[in-house]
Amino acid sequence: KLNKSKSHEMIVRKPRTDSYINPPTTNGIERVGEMVVLGVKLTDTLSFHKHVDRIVAHTAQTSYALRLLRSHGLGAPQIYDVARATLVAQLTYASPAWAGFTNCEDNARLQSVLNKVQRAGFLPPNFQKFKQIVDAADVQLFRTIISNEDHILHQLLPAVKANSHNLRKRAHNFEI
Repeated sequence: KLNKSKSHEMIVRKPRTDSYINPPTTNGIERVGEMVVLGVKLTDTLSFHKHVDRIVAHTAQTSYALRLLRSHGLGAPQIYDVARATLVAQLTYASPAWAGFTNCEDNARLQSVLNKVQRAGFLPPNFQKFKQIVDAADVQLFRTIISNEDHILHQLLPAVKANSHNLRKRAHNFEI
């Protein structure tokens, strides 16, 4: 666990590198192999496996709370809303930042959480797949960045490409 009163640093490195040599430590700063940044747990190899572990554990607690709500008489349409607002929000929190770094196994575990909640009747049978939810969040973030010139990431966009041809509609008009 990180000591909040002490400064920490994390050196990001390639996974499975045997010949990696750590640079010297800085005085007064503790070097760590993993840290939580804005609620997202990441490791020094940019692996989000531990973050997925944490999400799965939290969603198990939320599933128990949903079972209690149903036992107290909360019906189908309302329990769907509660599950979306709690469990699905936990699964997808900050997903544009970490979902691209997950492997197939982690994605399957997150999808299995949604499948289990659907089988329990907390989400409608036609609810989206985890990949669809994450892709929609990515698209929404990109559209927000493009349309809002005051967005912090807007300045990182490449220059707009001038095109005199009448081409098919693209997702964006930036130079690649």
